[in-house]
Amino acid sequence: MDILRHMIWSFSWIIVVALLYAIPGGDLPVVDVWDLLSFDKIAHFGVFALLSLFISIGLKRQMSFPTLRRRALRTAALFSLIYGGVLEALQGVLFQDRYSDWFDFAANTLGVLLGLVIFRLLYGKEAI
Repeated sequence: MDILRHMIWSFSWIIVVALLYAIPGGDLPVVDVWDLLSFDKIAHFGVFALLSLFISIGLKRQMSFPTLRRRALRTAALFSLIYGGVLEALQGVLFQDRYSDWFDFAANTLGVLLGLVIFRLLYGKEAI
């Protein structure tokens, strides 16, 4: 199918993000609290910017589902936000030495928005 070819980066990144969330807290590097706050939030921001960008590009390029193509930005944003929220909730329940954090979800959300802005800059009027 056409959509699978165009969504390979999105699917790959979805798996990478899940694996990053699953890293036990004890295996993460130990850094100063202030470094952790800034690095952690920047990491969430960047990971979700890439996720929403990859999904938007994949949906816009595929031709199998015209509705998804027309609504690429909306679909990418919705999926990325839900995925980030679910992972953040599961992080506090399933993953060893990890916890859920509303500020991480806020960084995810800002990252999603950045990914959509980058998509718009790359695709211009074609983005809508």
